Amino acid sequence: MSDASTLINKKSDKFMSKIRSKIPPLPQIRTTLKATIATLISLIFVLNNNTRASIGTASTLVTLGTLLYFPVKPIGTHIKIAIQGVLSASIGAAWCLLGNYLANLARNPAVANPIQPASSAVSAVFCTVLIFVIAYVRTKYPQIYFATIFAGMIGSFSLTVNASAPGFQTSITLNFFKPLLFASAISLLVNVLIWPEDSATHYFQVLDQTLQDYCSFYQETTKAFKASQLLDVEKRPSFSKLRSKLQGALIKLVDSQHDAEFIVFYSRLSQSDIRNVTQKVKEMRTPLHGIGVSLLCKNQAAASDDETKDQAPRNTPADVELEKATNDLIEASITALKECSLRVDTFKERPRSLKSTILWPFPRLFVSKPTSTIEYTMSSEKMEPFISAFESASQKWRLENNNKQDMTQQVAYLFQFNLLGFANSIQSIASLIEKLDLTRPQRRKFWFPKMSLRRWLKPSVSNKAQLGGQINSRISIAESSLYGGSSTDDGDFRKEQDSELGLTHGMPQSKFEQENDQEEDAYVCAMNRIDRPCPRDPDVDAPVTLAEKFFSHLSKFFDWIYSMETIFAVKTAAGFIILSIPAYLPQSVGWFTSWGGQWVANTLLMWMIPMAGMFNFTLAFGLLGTLCGGVLSIIVYEIARGNPYGLAVLTFVVMPPFHYIFFTNPAYSFFSVMTQYAYLMIITTGYQTSLAGGDQTNVIEIAAGKRMMYIVLGIVGSFLINLIPRPVTGRVELRKRIARTFYDMSVVYGIIFSDILSNHNNGAPSTTSNQIKAFRQLTVHLQRQLKDEQTYLKLSKLEPPLKGKFPFATYQKLIEKLNNMADLLEGMAYTSRYMDGSWRSGLIHVLNEEKLDYVACLLTIMRQLSATLLAKVPLPPYLISPDDLKEKLSQKLCAVIAMHPEQVQNDTYPSYCAYSVASYIFTQELNEAAACVENLLGVENPQVWLYRNA
Repeated sequence: MSDASTLINKKSDKFMSKIRSKIPPLPQIRTTLKATIATLISLIFVLNNNTRASIGTASTLVTLGTLLYFPVKPIGTHIKIAIQGVLSASIGAAWCLLGNYLANLARNPAVANPIQPASSAVSAVFCTVLIFVIAYVRTKYPQIYFATIFAGMIGSFSLTVNASAPGFQTSITLNFFKPLLFASAISLLVNVLIWPEDSATHYFQVLDQTLQDYCSFYQETTKAFKASQLLDVEKRPSFSKLRSKLQGALIKLVDSQHDAEFIVFYSRLSQSDIRNVTQKVKEMRTPLHGIGVSLLCKNQAAASDDETKDQAPRNTPADVELEKATNDLIEASITALKECSLRVDTFKERPRSLKSTILWPFPRLFVSKPTSTIEYTMSSEKMEPFISAFESASQKWRLENNNKQDMTQQVAYLFQFNLLGFANSIQSIASLIEKLDLTRPQRRKFWFPKMSLRRWLKPSVSNKAQLGGQINSRISIAESSLYGGSSTDDGDFRKEQDSELGLTHGMPQSKFEQENDQEEDAYVCAMNRIDRPCPRDPDVDAPVTLAEKFFSHLSKFFDWIYSMETIFAVKTAAGFIILSIPAYLPQSVGWFTSWGGQWVANTLLMWMIPMAGMFNFTLAFGLLGTLCGGVLSIIVYEIARGNPYGLAVLTFVVMPPFHYIFFTNPAYSFFSVMTQYAYLMIITTGYQTSLAGGDQTNVIEIAAGKRMMYIVLGIVGSFLINLIPRPVTGRVELRKRIARTFYDMSVVYGIIFSDILSNHNNGAPSTTSNQIKAFRQLTVHLQRQLKDEQTYLKLSKLEPPLKGKFPFATYQKLIEKLNNMADLLEGMAYTSRYMDGSWRSGLIHVLNEEKLDYVACLLTIMRQLSATLLAKVPLPPYLISPDDLKEKLSQKLCAVIAMHPEQVQNDTYPSYCAYSVASYIFTQELNEAAACVENLLGVENPQVWLYRNA
């Protein structure tokens, strides 16, 4: 009997645990309910007679605007979005008022009919210009996509309704402007008053999670590296795993830090403090990635070298001392990192409990602080003895190690170098957080952003691939330049690149290079001298005369005309005005206005996306979401029988699942939005129609049918407009972006080599803080490109393979290799920065000897891969391969160690080994990337020509 009861209890416990696992976490429940409450309040404003009368006849826009705000963001971020939305609506309303005023002046007072050719033409021109600007801005700056929606809504209604209204009536524009102000106010008040999320607390939560992820990764990697046995094959690290573990949290942290800089901050720390902390965390990533690379290299070397497996572990006093110092440093670093996370907790607001969530959802003016004080055992000063002990033990170990010239043995030095670098990074961030904890006020205060209004309003850099940030087209939409980006002018990219690299157009020849002209002549041709011309247009010289400058600017204007952003904006404006033509004709304005034909043009404006893959995605899920919203609105309306109280209650019941889908599943977020969008529009339209009197049968069905008709007509219009000319395809843009990435990587590689060479020539490291900052900006630019390429690769799945299957696996592998190469380049720059003059001399000796064979070989390969991918031409039959040179260079770098054993005791010797290993692996990844490009483009075969002409 007891066994049966025990079994029943176990089953019930298992069942309850399964139910608990399905319940969303408390923060997610708050977010979902908060968005639902905002939607419900906006719906009540429409259902209530008094508020609806105050808003006007366009009260439906209140619910739609509130939905699009999604008032669940941190307060500071939402304030900025609300200001952008109101500013967009205000600019759109002002433009419409000006257009309506001028259209009224163009009317003939003697003609009674307000619809006249002159006034209609003026209104149509103003409408076209407004839609063109909206489409151009949202394509150029996808971050303000949301803000442009309000201006489009006001323009589409005001400039069409005014065409049939006599005289100049400001009430027409204000009738559509007021609902959007109500929507902004409702969303802002809900976000501030109900479970508000402080922007500072949000940043510190992301920072805390990032530090915990770094600590976990560091603990796992160091433990695996020290273990004598290899990990299982499925548990062994790879470059993709390293990147996914380290990059995801860091991207969120950078985004949170950027939001904090542009908003009013309520915290103990200021925006500059947040920026400094984020910079310290970013500096931790490179040595942490190097530790992961050392583990990867160790597993690869052990798996391929049988002698290494059978080799007995050394147990000399130096080995024992190094082992102890390593363990102590690892434990100290872990403890310090965990205490940094604990200190971060003191900066943020305590999270809400379940009791607080239910009983007091409003702002907490007085938040109790924990009474128990935390005792910190590992400060930045206490880490110094562990770092010194590790440096001393590693130096003794280097002197007694007999396998210094073995390349596989240098993996240990790679581990030591990055272990020490990561410890120094932890010490640095711990010192900063300790200082901030002691010097900053104990109570939180408001910190206002210190920047100009222009910079505050300027959109930030983010992922443009969703809307088609195309590689620049200088001649036509089908022909793109290598210096692409999202700019329409090559000069913009060159200015951006020059500022990032610190380049000038005049590059004086150094004394060292003047003394070594004869040696340089033996290796490189005259075009490779240091006084070579800067990058330029090969078709024409720089303009000199006034006429040449005029036509140069005219050429740039036509380049802008043929850019992707401009062509897309023209297409959108043309499609919008074509669908709005009935509003400007006397014979059709009646049925167009009564049926709400403006929603057809509005649908086209919202759904026009230049990327073919993204357009197909929105097409499918938009139709499905609209159909689902229409059916749901009919069901809810029929159940409530049109009763406003019933509609409000049922809306509160049916909305949370769709909000939850939006916040937790990005793939179905557009489906969720379109379902709610259609539901709210149909419910509010049907309810207002029922109050107008007349036939009350099938009111909601007619409203749903109209909505479906608007969607279908808008989609058909956007589909046809998007075909002329053909839309931008993600597959083509992916190839162009990869070509650009190869080019930029060659630039970064050249900068690293040039920095090593210049520092050696000057006799001491001369890298300035501005150069380091500029190099970081360049690597960030490279990371953004790689992020865009990942998005383009995902969008390629949404494009039908009409001409043939897309080589998805090959492109996926190629992007993975490019990501690995980018990380290794950062590691090479990091290691070279800590290399002193003695080891730089050895490295320069080898690189100078192999300048033509190795450095030029890698640069040539990367430029050649870039050019062939961009031009879509096959690779030449005889291509230089760095495989043999890689082994040769590795042997020579190891030989330098044997030639100068007295320098092994130098503290920067591990950095030399780390650079050697990183350079070796970089060449491997480049070889594999070249193989992927070869599979994509193919190789010319001269034997075919000889056979045909035999």
